[in-house]
Amino acid sequence: MQPKPLRRGRRPDRHHTVNPALIVSGVPRLVTFLVRTFDAVEVRRMALPDGAVIQAEVTIDDSLVMIMSPRSGARPMPCSLGIYADDVDATYERALAEGARSIQKPADQFYGHRTARIEDPEGNQWTIHTVIEEVSADELLRRSTRIVGRKSN
Repeated sequence: MQPKPLRRGRRPDRHHTVNPALIVSGVPRLVTFLVRTFDAVEVRRMALPDGAVIQAEVTIDDSLVMIMSPRSGARPMPCSLGIYADDVDATYERALAEGARSIQKPADQFYGHRTARIEDPEGNQWTIHTVIEEVSADELLRRSTRIVGRKSN
């Protein structure tokens, strides 16, 4: 049985089929962090009459990220995201300067990326990637087999 294709209805500008939605207590604080760390561009902000920001949208390169306050009775919901950057080391240092917590310092990975991991001020974890080498499927299998063999010894 063939799966039914997704029906492509109208979507708001800049939205893809799937978009991350970060549920956080401090929407403005996270927007500022994303702008300063990942060169995000704020494209929308919705506030209540008292000025409380309940939703914002930013673009990071070609990706839209929605940021929302938890609805009544709900809690913030941290998540994990991956992001590609031209320079993982510089992006990692910017993130720390903007209040992120280091989870993993920048390091070269067997699959051809240099990565670092941080936790933003709202508790979301980000893996920052820079591709440093194109690794073929055969080479990736060889390298991962070697790593698994080391871990089992």
